[in-house]
Amino acid sequence: MSNEIDKRFLNCQRQKGRPGILIGIDLTSNKSEQKKYIRLQESEKRRKRAHDEIKVLYETVEFISSTESDTDDETLYEPTETGPSIRKRALTQFLTKKLVAVLDRCKVSDRDVTYLLMATAKALG
Repeated sequence: MSNEIDKRFLNCQRQKGRPGILIGIDLTSNKSEQKKYIRLQESEKRRKRAHDEIKVLYETVEFISSTESDTDDETLYEPTETGPSIRKRALTQFLTKKLVAVLDRCKVSDRDVTYLLMATAKALG
C-alpha cells in the first residue's frame, strides 16, 4: 500500500474495539446487548434477594437471660407438654419406579396422573 493513511486505518481495524471503523452503531446488536445486560443485572438482583431471604430463614434467635433477677422464682415460663401432632394425610408410598415409568411411557400429564390416582384410591377404598 502506498497511502500511509490507509495503512494506519487498517492497523486500527485490527485493534480491540476497532477505533478506526467507518460505519455507525449497529442498532439491532446494540439493543440486544443492552437487553442482555439488563437481564443479567435483574438475575443478579433476584439471586441476591433469594440469598438474603434464605439467610433470614436460617438465622437463629438467641434468648439471653439476665443475671440480675428481681424475683426469687426463676421459672417464669413453664412449657406445657403437648402430645404428638395428628397427621391428616397418609404416608403410604405407592408410586413405584415401575408405575412412574408406565405413566411416562403413556405420556400421562402430571395433572391427569393426579386424577387417575385419586380415582384409583377411591375405588380401592
